[in-house]
Amino acid sequence: MDHKFNIYSTPRSFLNKKMYIIIFVVTIFFIVLLTVYSYLKRSEATKNAPPIVMDRLNIFVPRDGVKLVQSILEVRTGISDKQKADEIINELKKQKCVPEKLTLYDFATDEDGGMYLNFSKEILNDKTMGTSQEIGMVYSIVNTFISNFRNINKIQLLVEGHPTESINGVIYIYKPIEFKKDLMED
Repeated sequence: MDHKFNIYSTPRSFLNKKMYIIIFVVTIFFIVLLTVYSYLKRSEATKNAPPIVMDRLNIFVPRDGVKLVQSILEVRTGISDKQKADEIINELKKQKCVPEKLTLYDFATDEDGGMYLNFSKEILNDKTMGTSQEIGMVYSIVNTFISNFRNINKIQLLVEGHPTESINGVIYIYKPIEFKKDLMED
């Protein structure tokens, strides 16, 4: 038998390869199409998502001696009072108003507008603290907490759960302390 080669006939293996290439291209096309669709869907969901609402906390920090300057710290709306207190202490640490290792163990309020802040002993550890640093630290804490918690008008500082007469001999803190407006920078 004599076989002639016909240029119009295609071998079977060539058809199989062509079929695989077509399937591969169609698959890649659908993958790209699904990726674009999911990206567009995600960006549309982001557009429709409600914006994150922020609250503002007033932070008072000493500048040039004992004058306090107000700055604003933005936090998520709806955080708990404990989270708010932690944010305040962290910001006062960043601003170097309170010792870095200071811990606010807990706090409580009473019906007379008093807030009790229970600090770790690190609040007392800096014996090199001068008069202006002690005044700045105490009133940074007091003014910041009073301005950020409703119905609070005085702060009692506690150390390890107990009142103490003074941090470093300058300010008498055995009794609650009120907001000190005359320390505010004009």
